[in-house]
Amino acid sequence: MSHAGTMIKAFATIAMIISAGSVARAQESAGFDHAGLARKALEAHIRPGYAALVSAGDKLAKELDGYCSRRTPGRQRSMERAFDGLVTAWGRIEHIRFGPITQENRLERIFFWPDRRGIGARQVAQTLAARDQDALDPAKLAAKRVAIQGLAALETALFDPPTKDPEERAYRCGYAKAISANIRNLAAAVLAEWTERDRFVRHWLNPGEGNPYFLKPSETTLALAKALDNGLERVRDEWIGAPLGLGPQRRRMTPVLAKSKRTILYFDAGISGLHHIYMAGGMNKAIVDTSAAHPEVTVPLNAKLVQNEIETSRDQIRRLVRQGKHFDPDAMMQPFVAVGFPLKNARQQLTALLGLTAGVSMGFNASDGD
Repeated sequence: MSHAGTMIKAFATIAMIISAGSVARAQESAGFDHAGLARKALEAHIRPGYAALVSAGDKLAKELDGYCSRRTPGRQRSMERAFDGLVTAWGRIEHIRFGPITQENRLERIFFWPDRRGIGARQVAQTLAARDQDALDPAKLAAKRVAIQGLAALETALFDPPTKDPEERAYRCGYAKAISANIRNLAAAVLAEWTERDRFVRHWLNPGEGNPYFLKPSETTLALAKALDNGLERVRDEWIGAPLGLGPQRRRMTPVLAKSKRTILYFDAGISGLHHIYMAGGMNKAIVDTSAAHPEVTVPLNAKLVQNEIETSRDQIRRLVRQGKHFDPDAMMQPFVAVGFPLKNARQQLTALLGLTAGVSMGFNASDGD
């Protein structure tokens, strides 16, 4: 059978398993290493991801010191490369939407998006217009409204149309430095929770009675599975589909990071992060290493197909990044639709595989069946 034929058969089998409910009958004897996956994801993906975000925030703040004091073409390029680094670092870890990032509104404070009603955009505009001096102090900024603290506000400060007013330029730069420091501080606080012995990491590594977050080892696997599953869905339907007008309302939404023209870079970071948690984070290996069996499924083959589908989408996006393309919903409809199909296939494969091997079910999502 050809490679294409093998893939079609595998996808058809997964669809059959899901529809038949076979995933709900996974055997405990499959030997899925929940504890090993939790530790591997922590050490290889979660901690390094937040550490990279801390480093990127530090680097941008440093570049802004030079850029704000004397703007030259070289310093402009260095600042923009550092901004790209921050965008990439956040995009690669934003799918971890459980644990410390959900406390104290940290997720929204780092990136208030999507902003469908324009609330954040209005609040940032008001801050810039008023030249609020408290917003120039990272500690005071951290106590303000979530929408003016993070990446969306930073993009506006750095990439709104330039102004000739020196005082306004200086304020924007100071505000951008405060935001960079604030993002760095938020990332450092999250990293500390995942690192220091008596904080959140203790609950992550020790599920059981009395644990306020995870009563069973399989619950950490479920948290990771949902992070990957929801991340694949979010990239396909919210990041890519909505700006193309392919969402439920069939109207085009403003693309992510449109002002700075970093939309496709963010797509690349998001898909790369999902690939990383699946491969380097240990999920692929945990699936393959089980003794789970089904008469119509070869677990290693189907696990490999999940990898291949994510990589197909990632490689398509990376070609656009290398070509220096900016997001254009009319000219890029076909290539972006081609990105979406593999992401959907990967989700279907993953759902069935984790049900079969780990005994976890991610439930129904509104977009399933689209």
